[in-house]
Amino acid sequence: ISSSTARIDYLSKAILNLSRLGFVELTFVTIDMESLVDSIIKTLTHQISYKKVKIVRVQKLPLIIADRTSMEQIISNIVDNAVKYLVNGRQGIIEINAAVTSKETIFHIKDNGRGISPSDSEKVFAVFRRAGIQDVAGEGMGLSYAKTLIRRHNGQIWFDSIEGQGTTFSFSIPKGLK
Repeated sequence: ISSSTARIDYLSKAILNLSRLGFVELTFVTIDMESLVDSIIKTLTHQISYKKVKIVRVQKLPLIIADRTSMEQIISNIVDNAVKYLVNGRQGIIEINAAVTSKETIFHIKDNGRGISPSDSEKVFAVFRRAGIQDVAGEGMGLSYAKTLIRRHNGQIWFDSIEGQGTTFSFSIPKGLK
């Protein structure tokens, strides 16, 4: 009973935290995304080392204006999922890339993991919904948080996936945020 109570308490807090994201004041500052990704990789060192994941940056990541805490959460959640859903027995590779246009910066985080089946595509950003086989710990909140935070920046998030080959999550952050 105590474990069920603890789980309900955790899930209730998770819903409350997600609902509060719409009211948290964002502080827009210049962020060195190269440095931010370095710190996220250090935070995830244990998981990355355990799964023997190779992290590749296609080129130097840009400076952007955004809320630092939000960017940490967004990238951490996407990279953490990429690590979790790698295929056992295959060298895990996660590529982090960005494209800068006149209106926005678009980030791409690509993995060679399990991929997402077309039948699970609509569940990916839903709260407490997890796609595919449920053999990995988690509550299904990470991508919901990411989507909410990206929308708070007037950006968008989307993905392309081939089941069995991997997924690329992309998100845009508009320029000129204040």
